[in-house]
Amino acid sequence: MQMKPREMATHVLSFVRPGGVAILTCFDSVSAFSEIARRYLASSIFEDLEYSEELVSQLVDFFTPDSYLLSR
Repeated sequence: MQMKPREMATHVLSFVRPGGVAILTCFDSVSAFSEIARRYLASSIFEDLEYSEELVSQLVDFFTPDSYLLSR
């Protein structure tokens, strides 16, 4: 979603030490929609989205059936 992705990647990579590693990912409109929908759903169902091990466990339990269906 960057207007100038090459310039942005070059800027980010300028912070990596020689021999270091950088991982850059990207997404398209379809994957962006699913990410936004998951965040909206999570914030609608779970009152507090402040990070905790319990919240992570609840979110994994909630979304696991969805990822199982998508992998079939």
